[in-house]
Parts: sequence; C-alpha cells; structure tokens
Amino acid sequence: MKNIYSGIFSIPVTPFNLDLSIDQKSLEKCFEFLVDKGSHGMLIPANVSEVSKLSDNEKKAILKTATQVVKEEIPIIAGVSANNVDSIIENAKYAEGLGIESVLMTPLLSFKHDSEFYDFYSEISRSTNANIWVQNNRSPDGNPIPSNILINIINEIDKVDFLKEETNDSGHMHQLIKDKCVNKIKSIMGGGGGRRIIDEYRRGSDGLMPSGH
Repeated sequence: MKNIYSGIFSIPVTPFNLDLSIDQKSLEKCFEFLVDKGSHGMLIPANVSEVSKLSDNEKKAILKTATQVVKEEIPIIAGVSANNVDSIIENAKYAEGLGIESVLMTPLLSFKHDSEFYDFYSEISRSTNANIWVQNNRSPDGNPIPSNILINIINEIDKVDFLKEETNDSGHMHQLIKDKCVNKIKSIMGGGGGRRIIDEYRRGSDGLMPSGH
C-alpha cells in the first residue's frame, strides 16, 4: 500500500491585506498553486504561515479554506500547535470536523521534564481520532524532545505514528527513529527549509515539509 505521507508537503504562506486581515483571494491562489505544481500534500498553518501572528479564528478559517480549495486532491496535515493543551485539542477536533485526517503539534515550550512530553502526547491521543504528527524542532522555534522519550512516545502511544524532525541532528534522528520504531512509525519527514535533505534522504526520510512560496 502506498504511503500517502511521502514526498513534498508544502507549507503555504499567509497573505495579508494592508489592514493585516487575511487576503482571502491570494490565500486561495496559494493553495491552488501548490496543487497545480504537484505538491504531494500540504501542512497548514505552521511557522512559515505566520502562525504566531494569527488568531485562533484565523487559523480555523485558513484550514476551512484549504479544505474547500484542495477538495481531497492532496492530503492536508493540520498544524494545531498552541500555547496550551486545551487549545491544541480544540484545534485538532476542529480539523477533524473538516475531514482532515492528520494533525501536527510541537510540545509546549515550558516543558522541562521527560514525563511532560510523554503525558502531552498521551492526552492528545486520548482526545482525537486523527493521525498525530510530532514536530520535533530545535529552539527557539520548538522544544526538542529527548531521543529516548521520543522513541517511547512513538512506540507506546496510540495514533502517534508520524514525525516531522527538525533538530540540528536530524539525519541521525531519522535513522534512529527508523531503527527503533520500525514496527510503529509510518512516516518521518524533514523540515528546516530542506537544509539537511540529502543526509535525511540517505537515512530513510519519507519526504520534506518546506515553505511553499
């Protein structure tokens, strides 16, 4: 069976009007462009989408527009990260309601203890039926998960079968997760603008999530 979560999953930018409202027509053109040019999938919204500048309602509106424009031509992964677990779960449920089957989130920046990372993904798994992507990102954009804990999260927590790996040692992490989670991991992709794509590919990467502009 073909892995639909492979190849290039582009991350669209968010176009704004002069009053900082979302430029709806340009946003739709961004989505249409990615589909027309052969992107294998889409992650939206994420850091490249100016996600830190968007309100919760704007994030939801972007996701809704994406589903209306893409119309299942390519798979969509919903970026549902927030600064608290309740909002992440709410965002994940909203994405599910739109028919999106996969959600991605980074751990909270405040986490310091191993148990916090593990409990975080356990709670999300209990609260959604969607496929769950771990975004393992370097600081300051993310909070890197200790490798032994990441292995346990993927191997032991239901629905956490996917990884976007963006730490500074991403090539090694690709190979480590492929080896240690061989019976559980369904897809691992790189990010970081594709700076380490060659090393990641050699170590078994399934694809890349770069900015789509």
